[in-house]
Amino acid sequence: MKKETNTAVIIGSGNVARQVSLQLHKNGIKILQVYGKTKKNAAALAKEVNAVSVSSLKDLNKSADYCLIAVNDDSINDVAKKLRLKNTLVIHTSGTVALEAIKKCSANTAVLYPLQTIQKNTSVNFKNVPLLIEANNKTAFAKLNKIASILSEKIIRADSEKRKTIHL
Repeated sequence: MKKETNTAVIIGSGNVARQVSLQLHKNGIKILQVYGKTKKNAAALAKEVNAVSVSSLKDLNKSADYCLIAVNDDSINDVAKKLRLKNTLVIHTSGTVALEAIKKCSANTAVLYPLQTIQKNTSVNFKNVPLLIEANNKTAFAKLNKIASILSEKIIRADSEKRKTIHL
């Protein structure tokens, strides 16, 4: 029997990372670890989703099904340079950063961009938030679509150029 996709590691501990992590956790995705540049914020988010806080990207669980990069746009390239996760689906959440930025992280890469301003301490009803999605291959797209469907009923396929235009 094929293993059911249900585990994630989170890179980031800000607004988007927190809201998406809470929704994933609430909907049965086991968050294994949280990494953030601010240890205090990473530890706080990890506690909220029953995960472990890690202080180095080298310590990330490489067997997780998903790796969500939810950091500011300027940090995505720096994170991508340090990640090598084989077949884990690596997803970034930026509206302006191309899928190409994370291509060396894994054989399966994707973008999940919530088309809404997300504030850290405001609860978001993701079911009504449009999610713009893109993946580098069919396998990645199927996994991405599964996780996007957990979060929202409004999923829109949008490549990097279309996402950038919509973001502006």
